Amino acid sequence: MNAVAQFNPGDLAYLVPYLILCVGGLLLVLAEAFFHGKDRSALAGLAVAASLASAVASVILYMQTPAGAAQRVLGDMLIADREAYVLSALFALITALTAMMTPAHQREHGWQIGEYYGVMLLSASGMVILAHASNLVTVFLGIETMSIGVYVMTAMRRTSRRGNEAAMKYFLIGAFATAFFVYGMAMLYGASGTLSLIAMKGKLATTVNPGLVIAGGFLLIVAFGFKVAAVPFHMWAPDAYEGAPTPVTGFMAAGVKAAGHFTAVNEGVLQDPRVKLVVGDGRNAVQFAKEPYDVIISQPSNLWISGMSTLFTREFFAMASQRLTPGGVFCQWIQAYRMPLDDFRSLLRTFFEVFPHGSIWVNNIDGRGYDLVLLGQAEPTRIDLDELANRLASPEYETIAKSLRDINFNSVSDLFATFAGQAQDFRPWLKDARINTDRNLRLQYLAGFGLNLYQANDIYKHMVAYGPRMPKNMFTGSSESLASLARLIESGRFR
Repeated sequence: MNAVAQFNPGDLAYLVPYLILCVGGLLLVLAEAFFHGKDRSALAGLAVAASLASAVASVILYMQTPAGAAQRVLGDMLIADREAYVLSALFALITALTAMMTPAHQREHGWQIGEYYGVMLLSASGMVILAHASNLVTVFLGIETMSIGVYVMTAMRRTSRRGNEAAMKYFLIGAFATAFFVYGMAMLYGASGTLSLIAMKGKLATTVNPGLVIAGGFLLIVAFGFKVAAVPFHMWAPDAYEGAPTPVTGFMAAGVKAAGHFTAVNEGVLQDPRVKLVVGDGRNAVQFAKEPYDVIISQPSNLWISGMSTLFTREFFAMASQRLTPGGVFCQWIQAYRMPLDDFRSLLRTFFEVFPHGSIWVNNIDGRGYDLVLLGQAEPTRIDLDELANRLASPEYETIAKSLRDINFNSVSDLFATFAGQAQDFRPWLKDARINTDRNLRLQYLAGFGLNLYQANDIYKHMVAYGPRMPKNMFTGSSESLASLARLIESGRFR
């Protein structure tokens, strides 16, 4: 029986830093109602304790998360990876420092209000949600949770006319920016049919509504520009920073600005003179290429998105195989999540129909399978372990070697231990699977039914039941290299 998307209590374990801030903030707001006296230093201490607890939880989860791994949480609305936990710890530490600075300022300026500490923790919880967001809806919720808290904190010094004016201006400009964000989000949804940041990447590149993409992207840039006070959208910042209590100004300048920025690391690949970026239809690019390719990598978006099925047909794989140079390699990414078992088997059999010497490689190291890479060549694959080890040890390949080390591939054996099996290993499992062709486009119509299925682990267990074992003729090298790789493959360490 097919499983449908539902709340998984286990997902909450990945969100402990957020839960600490959220629950702590709610308790501190309630505590003010029962607190006697003017001094709120005790509440400040509790806020510091909750923030540090959140930071510690982020560090622990960071250490438990393998480099390069990413866990989808709450139905793909959030993602838990090392980068998110680094940001979560940063936001929690900023919150703790702000809470430590506040009591003296409150006593000096006469605004000893206990709700401030609870609101600050709730605002920080929005920052944490933003760090984990993988959907435009959760990006919106994170930004607004963070912003609403800061609006309130700016006006906490109620007797200050300057503070009240600053809060009003900040609120009106923030509401204006929110409208831009929601409108831009709607346009991108209209162009892509999804709000998932992961699924949207591939869909926007091939949309039939480029005008919506441009307009939606422009509106999001404007919205984020207002939120982080980027020129020329920074007109609110002087009034808000000057009118807010000094600790709040520090909180906005450090936490809010950090939460609104997104960065990506790709080693400057687009600046490499050997790289030519072409935006267009990948299938047509392969079909009408004037020269053959040494490597073709197909990494389209998810199958349930309209048009993606055409990049998983027998005809497309055959077309790609004909565009390879002798010894050329075709790599195909596929996912095991949100897909029925029969559709997954159909993908594999279709690929191996064209690449009978193909193989499967997995990218996980904790025994759970989500994303896989299919490797195909016209002839049997041969991999010289010692030659590749020498290349990675040379200065020319240091950037590649470092990138591999960053995701815990510290040797050639570590990398190729992700081997899951060859086409011949899976023939008994795939013998009755259907072929996906241009004429039937089975998966174009069936994939949508798997949108809310979560059977990735079951699919992975079915697959590895037919492998892996050390292949006899794929790898060459010294006896030590072969023995090391065989031990890793048979141990299942990287599966």
